[in-house]
Amino acid sequence: MLNTLNFKPVLTLVLLLTSVISFAQNKNFSVIKTEPNWLQKIVTVDKRPANRDIQDGYYLFLYELQNNIQTQEQYQHTIREIVSDNGVQNGSEISVTYDPSYQKLTFHKITIWRNNQAIDKLNARNFKVMQNEKELSKFIYSGTYSAYMILDDVRKGDRIEFSYTIKGENPVFANKYSNTFYFEGGSQISNVYINLITKKDRVLQIKNFNTVPTLKTKDINDLTIYEWQEKQTKTFKSLDYEPSWHDPYGRIQISEFKSWKEIVDWSIQLNNYDLKTLLHLILR
Repeated sequence: MLNTLNFKPVLTLVLLLTSVISFAQNKNFSVIKTEPNWLQKIVTVDKRPANRDIQDGYYLFLYELQNNIQTQEQYQHTIREIVSDNGVQNGSEISVTYDPSYQKLTFHKITIWRNNQAIDKLNARNFKVMQNEKELSKFIYSGTYSAYMILDDVRKGDRIEFSYTIKGENPVFANKYSNTFYFEGGSQISNVYINLITKKDRVLQIKNFNTVPTLKTKDINDLTIYEWQEKQTKTFKSLDYEPSWHDPYGRIQISEFKSWKEIVDWSIQLNNYDLKTLLHLILR
């Protein structure tokens, strides 16, 4: 006969694991090793920054961001190299924020490269998907979630490679695309590649801030591909008492809105309330 006292904890554990996996699936999170077929191939340089240009014990060998406006997909591919024991702690966590009410998050790859050998770490069971509500005390509800994993057995000299796709855009913008892309950070980055893929008839307004890579474009069938690529970016170390508004990084702003008037008209429609009805409800 089964020992019911020993069986209950096992049953509880099984139900808990099942609920966690089900919760992740319900929150538009999945693991699919096949990457999108629209990705552009890139060439990288294998060059490590000087130690003085590395903060937190690791640096980014690759920061790749590919954006398909037509399919509403954003693909990110990152490779971190751990250069010190401090980097083992700082670089071992992978975290992605998304809004499951209109976005789907799919992880394609998590690999630790050690002595040119690949260690596959992609396992849906190792993720935790948790709600982000840091401003509830201010009655602000964001609706966002974070899928994160803390890698075990990370060592100095390892390279951590991961990639994922977020599909879906906020419907509040009525299919008008806008975004900001950064090319630099606190530590030097060996390879940066960012692109935008869109139909030729969609007109984008692009504004540069500080120093950014040269924009290159190419046409494939009815699509235009905007590309920015940089090797060995600058290092910007933060200073004590630095103003929060200070932003020295090279970046670009992109928008399909052609003027401030167009933005105002969009926002008025978004906040177009029936004042008579609201007044009637208040006075009722």
